[in-house]
Amino acid sequence: MTGQYTYQGQQRTGTPHPWTRYIILYNFLDYVLDRSSGEFLAGVPYSKQTWAKGLDDRGLEDGDARHPGGIELRIEAQCGCQAAMGEVERLLNAALVTVAVEDPATPDAQWCIGQYFAELDQRFETGFDPTRGISADARELTWPAGFLLIARIRGRAIGCVGLKRHGAAPAEMKRMWVAREARGLGVGRRLLAEVEDRARAAGATVMHLETNGTLKEAIDLYRRNGYVEVAPFNREPYAHHWFEKRLGRSPTRRAASGGPAGRRGSRSRP
Repeated sequence: MTGQYTYQGQQRTGTPHPWTRYIILYNFLDYVLDRSSGEFLAGVPYSKQTWAKGLDDRGLEDGDARHPGGIELRIEAQCGCQAAMGEVERLLNAALVTVAVEDPATPDAQWCIGQYFAELDQRFETGFDPTRGISADARELTWPAGFLLIARIRGRAIGCVGLKRHGAAPAEMKRMWVAREARGLGVGRRLLAEVEDRARAAGATVMHLETNGTLKEAIDLYRRNGYVEVAPFNREPYAHHWFEKRLGRSPTRRAASGGPAGRRGSRSRP
């Protein structure tokens, strides 16, 4: 589609070159995130029909005060930038993801684990019964036995991952799950990095995990992030693949009694 758009302070007519669209996009992101200290759009509803009225080579020009920072989000709809705005939305959402340690007994934690079980039951050919598999209960996911991480966007729980500690033996990653609507934002990769960092800081040097062959996206995530398939190291009845990753030692290892950082208290699911 063609139409009017603003670039480098000049009104132009036509369809922006693809590179121009992405220059606009990333300048836009840099501008709004800098203006808002990373909190841009938090809790503020918006849509792709809400457009920015001025883009130049520095980003957005000041608009009215209907949005945070006095910025009105309008980009001329006719300029063919719908795909770019979709990318803006995705990257802004990804920037708003937070990850913290949480008590596995909270409503949010129980909801995430329940959704994880439900998805496995739907996807596995044999269904899924959590009582048959290797346990990772609330006690085992509470420090010092282990911990549970919850990912959120705008306060809403969208994913989880747990860790079971075994002293000098390899740590076990458990309960990795991301809500379907949050997939594509890098949440799984973020959870993976966070659980590895905290495991390393708590003294673990090797991470173990097992997974079912139907979870191809999870298998791909693990392989892309340095996990190597090894011989089975447990008798998990639902596992087809066993993975290992050497974490090395943390240069800033926390005291074993201190627990993982970033612990979150009780919070109800919105």
